[in-house]
Amino acid sequence: MRYRSVFSFALATFFSRIAGFIREGVVAYLLGASGIADAFYAALRVPALLRDLLAENAVQNAFIPSMVEAREKGDRPDVFLGTTLFLWLSVAFTVSLLGVIAAPLVVKIIAYGFTEQPQKYLLAVKLVKITSFYLLLVTMSALASGLLNTIKSFFVPAVSPVLFNAGIIICGLLSTRLTNQPAGFAIAMAIGVIVGGLLQVVFLLPFLKKASFPISFKLDLYHRSLKKLSKLLLPVAFSTGFSRLTLFVNTFVASFLQNGSIALLNYAFRIMNLPLGLFGVGISTVALPELSEYAAHEADPSDIIARSFNLVFLLALPATIFMMLDADSIISFLFERGSFSRMNTYMSAMPLVLYSLLVVPASLSKVLLAVYFSHGSVRRPNVAFGVGAATNILLAITLPFKMGYSGLALATGLSSWVQLLLLWHGGGRFFQFRRGHISVFWRLLMVNVLSATAMLGSMAYPMFTIKFRWIQDLVVFGVIYIVLNLVFVPELRRQVIVMVRK
Repeated sequence: MRYRSVFSFALATFFSRIAGFIREGVVAYLLGASGIADAFYAALRVPALLRDLLAENAVQNAFIPSMVEAREKGDRPDVFLGTTLFLWLSVAFTVSLLGVIAAPLVVKIIAYGFTEQPQKYLLAVKLVKITSFYLLLVTMSALASGLLNTIKSFFVPAVSPVLFNAGIIICGLLSTRLTNQPAGFAIAMAIGVIVGGLLQVVFLLPFLKKASFPISFKLDLYHRSLKKLSKLLLPVAFSTGFSRLTLFVNTFVASFLQNGSIALLNYAFRIMNLPLGLFGVGISTVALPELSEYAAHEADPSDIIARSFNLVFLLALPATIFMMLDADSIISFLFERGSFSRMNTYMSAMPLVLYSLLVVPASLSKVLLAVYFSHGSVRRPNVAFGVGAATNILLAITLPFKMGYSGLALATGLSSWVQLLLLWHGGGRFFQFRRGHISVFWRLLMVNVLSATAMLGSMAYPMFTIKFRWIQDLVVFGVIYIVLNLVFVPELRRQVIVMVRK
């Protein structure tokens, strides 16, 4: 696996995540942690679930391995691509149309507690109707990104969500010139979801044209790679459905809690998603095409998987530690303005700490899932997602009685560890770590512990207010972390030298 590809993906994802934080900042400024913010975020749960179910996760874990196999084996990849595009986009259009028709029922399913507040419920229904066709647009962009990934082009697909976020930001800001009602802001930003999705598709089209993928619209429902796709697609959708079911349960439970619970959880979840998207998704995205090639040639992928794990411990673990120790300062800096108060900062800090528990296990799980799906193995992932979802649901129903909405974040964090343990238990038949691999893992863990200790010492002597305290802590943590890695992990030092020379 190429480290440069990982960092290229991470850099592009960083840009898109920064745009995402600006988007969340606009939402927080306009809506705060209010009931209208709850309605807005609850409405976005539906296209987000369908995006993961039918677009992004399905493309990443089912389409890419199948496309790579058709190309590597010379098995009419043009016919496979044309057939897949026709079928996939037809399903996306149909489901989008059903979302518009069944919007009232959808809101009752995901946030039944809203029915006790008619205005909140009706606003959520309107927002679901507006955003439903985002599924069709995101399916187009996911397939385009997947095709570019198969030729190991990662930067452009990863940076394209900047356009999606720009659509919401622009529509949200423009709405302040047309209305002063928070409900009007929410409707404008829902329209921005569609505008952003369209911009993302338009942005990717020239790069697809330049890559010149051969395509034939002669349908072949019996193509061998289509059979592999269908074999992977249902289990991927099944597994994704389990993981996203927990998000629906959390939203459903939060709809009965205090006003603003869904919004507070969402702000924390978005921050946690920065390292997960940068490193967890980035590492697995870059590893998957190479793992698929290794699987096609029946080669040993142990070194690729070990390097992927190294990168998780190198990048995702320190990000987790930093978020947990500086949660209140990070939230204050990002969101504390306009309708988002200092009290909202403190109320969303604990969910961020608890959500941070899932960054490392979720990142490692994504690598392991890439291993399973590259070999066409789906049983163990389904079991892992099923048990993980059951654990999350059980905890989500019980913990809020003791902890309020923060219990929902803890339920998500703990269940991700259950999922990882089950995936790890069955992965031994695909790879075997050697003593050198394990030595690097332990040294990276030691470096993280020492750097966290230094950061705790720095926090005892703050030089800035809460809104900017994270800057001091980041400098202390970052400098010590880099120095210790260069001293104790020479393998990484050599890799950095190679990257610089290239």
